[in-house]
Amino acid sequence: MTKRCKQCGESKPVEAFYRQKGGRLGREARCKVCREAEKRARPGRPCTVEGCTRLTKEGALCRMHEARLRIRGEVGPADPVINQGSRKALAANGYMRLYLPDHPCADRRGWAHEHRVVAYDAGLLTDLTLVVHHKNHNKLDNRLENLEALTPSEHAAQHRRDRAASTDQREA
Repeated sequence: MTKRCKQCGESKPVEAFYRQKGGRLGREARCKVCREAEKRARPGRPCTVEGCTRLTKEGALCRMHEARLRIRGEVGPADPVINQGSRKALAANGYMRLYLPDHPCADRRGWAHEHRVVAYDAGLLTDLTLVVHHKNHNKLDNRLENLEALTPSEHAAQHRRDRAASTDQREA
């Protein structure tokens, strides 16, 4: 089945169009190529907060400053607030995180778990798909001798063994 693109006028297979519930044949009017080309052609405007280099999609503020305005009632400074100037923060899951935007272990916001950074920098973590396990189960004990790199399945098996051992100790 084919559909004609509203923008380029070419007839293409329906798979070349993004899905849209109300659209003809359940697809958008423009093909994926035309839609992506238009998206690249219109870069966002810079945020209106002085010193902010982020781009906006629509309004005058970037996403960070929009969120600050919605939550706090003010936009605040141009740079993200990182734990009152610190580059270290305790995450909600109990792991220590470091702000290292250029580190290979960092997420898209620039934060990396400290135990992964220690293991990577020491050469223990060679593949970023591996899990870094705390041998003593203390999430804040990031000494190299307490860390080991495991595959996700090995890590799950290790925790099953540990749970079974602790259950056996309680029963005895």
